[in-house]
Amino acid sequence: MLIIKGIDGKILYVSKLYEGKIADYQILKYDFPINQDWFKDKEVRIDLGFEGFPSDYPCKKIRKPHKKKWVAKGQSNDLTPEHIEYNKSDCRCEGIQRKS
Repeated sequence: MLIIKGIDGKILYVSKLYEGKIADYQILKYDFPINQDWFKDKEVRIDLGFEGFPSDYPCKKIRKPHKKKWVAKGQSNDLTPEHIEYNKSDCRCEGIQRKS
């Protein structure tokens, strides 16, 4: 199930239930076809499950959390303090998310 919430936490959209293993982003594409400007004038907060969103859906601004990079064994892949703070404050996902 996909849920879209407003900045105030109000639920704006709830998708139907999908059986099986369907990726978050696939549900979004089923319910909001990419050939329309659904989010053109919106600021959107997404989680890491929506990798193709920026190229498929034009919008005013996108906020997506930083993730740790894959690095060679023995090297640090920790996020910087700035990335951690950004993830905690600016990217707390109140936009598009999936509920299992």
